[in-house]
Amino acid sequence: MWDYFAGQVVFLTGSSGFMGTAIAYRLLSQAPIAHLYLLCRGGLPRLSALWAQHLPPKYIQMLFEGHISVLDGDITKPSMGLDGETLQRLQQELTVIIHAASSINLVQPLTKLSDATIRASEGMAYLGLACNKLKRFVFVSTAYSNAFLHQETTDTDVYVDETIHPLGHGWVTDVLNEWTQVQDHGYSLEYLSHDFPWAYSYTKHLTERLLMRMFADASRDDQLLIIRPSIVAPAQNFPYPRYSMPKSTPSTLLSATLLLTPSWHFRMASRLPHPDTQATVDEVPVDVVVDRLLAHLARGSTGPVHAVSGAAKRYCFRTYWEEAMKLRCVPWTLQPMWMPVNWHSDTLHDSARIFVIGGTSYNFCERKTDVLYRELGEKDRLGLQLYTTGFGDRHDLAVRLPQILSLAEHISRRCFLAQVMFWVFYGWLL
Repeated sequence: MWDYFAGQVVFLTGSSGFMGTAIAYRLLSQAPIAHLYLLCRGGLPRLSALWAQHLPPKYIQMLFEGHISVLDGDITKPSMGLDGETLQRLQQELTVIIHAASSINLVQPLTKLSDATIRASEGMAYLGLACNKLKRFVFVSTAYSNAFLHQETTDTDVYVDETIHPLGHGWVTDVLNEWTQVQDHGYSLEYLSHDFPWAYSYTKHLTERLLMRMFADASRDDQLLIIRPSIVAPAQNFPYPRYSMPKSTPSTLLSATLLLTPSWHFRMASRLPHPDTQATVDEVPVDVVVDRLLAHLARGSTGPVHAVSGAAKRYCFRTYWEEAMKLRCVPWTLQPMWMPVNWHSDTLHDSARIFVIGGTSYNFCERKTDVLYRELGEKDRLGLQLYTTGFGDRHDLAVRLPQILSLAEHISRRCFLAQVMFWVFYGWLL
């Protein structure tokens, strides 16, 4: 599989982020690429400083070697903030673009997220379509781009296929008009007609459809790969076991919040009859996401591909909650209180309105990866992290305790009561 990358010139956005760092590491350690362009705000000084926190020294040294170029740019700016000469060089050289940069803010409204996700991805697609040598364009989306399906079915376990799930008016003919509505008004009729948990998931859904349209119109739809991770978790193998950036790891962030929740009940939304056992969490190690991305890129997969733990390795909400409560040192028990209300209801706990999918269950299809795995030879399978090996009926949050405590201390600075709780109940653990 790695032979595919011989001689490829790769452009990676989001190179300083949780997933982008792991992608860069995997390319540099395994793939015989000819050149790697890394886009990072602040350029080489900032990227080398960030990587120094997470990668072995030899990979930081590689940043100063000839086959890597760090470009100081910003995906939200016109032409990514790059000069004309640099853009022309990219258009002449690039064979692979991996667009992993994106805002993952689950609080921001559509008006603020559309630039960082939709407009930036559109700009990246224009760059890709201007590259004469381009072979593959990869967009990192989310499996929860289709989270709205939970509100449109009575199923307790919502099946999500590796396809474009239309919003009602057809994903090809209306997507350009829909994007125009978002730009002009800050919303679209489709967005108002479907109940997404966050504006974030809608921006990913719209971006998927927009990119599909753009590459189809250029008769280059065979170049587009869309990777949909579920909840990204610490690594199981590379760059090293439990590699993580805690602020980009949702379950770690929620755990830190639960440590500091002063109430007796945590009000959450769910329409499931028995949420504790019927609600499931699909959390996937970041290295599984990376290897699925690179394997499907090399094998020529197109369209949406799920990078998830799947039905066999997801776990029920109760498993997560019990593990989180073992870390809570507050001398009163925090109990989940399930409420049959809309997931945007003001009656919910503030954090529950962010992590609203806690009361849902999604069965993400993995068919494309299963087919790919069967097609791979024994040599190609060796060392690949295509499937989650942990989780299941046990989710040991205790190994993340230092990261959870670090986040909890950071969160506590926003509120005097939280500061008092942290130092009284958790200060002795530092």
